[in-house]
Amino acid sequence: LGDYASPARIAEVARDFPKLPVIMGHSGVVEGIREAVEAAKKYENVYMDSSAVGWLAFFCESIAWAGTDRVMYGSDHPFNPMDWEIQKIVKHAQGHLKLKIEDLRKIMGGNIKRLLALD
Repeated sequence: LGDYASPARIAEVARDFPKLPVIMGHSGVVEGIREAVEAAKKYENVYMDSSAVGWLAFFCESIAWAGTDRVMYGSDHPFNPMDWEIQKIVKHAQGHLKLKIEDLRKIMGGNIKRLLALD
């Protein structure tokens, strides 16, 4: 991650603009995921997406730490196959965390729909 896209820099934006929803793309990838989660814990306007988070254990931890209201599906298409990104949530994270169907609905589209006021 570069300095301008680091979770710490994104957290500064969330801090300075508390009414602005801020999505941490790739949830800090691998090296920054814990820092991204800490930002999500600290600032209610920080959300994380699932794209390119390849370590399933870290991704599951991000859901457990940040909550299902703060994590959303991201495809990272065309770099990662979309079915792999979907299975990461629907099969692996759900199986590990025993997510309820309502939680899966939030992650797979409900959270972004809510943020964009598409309901």
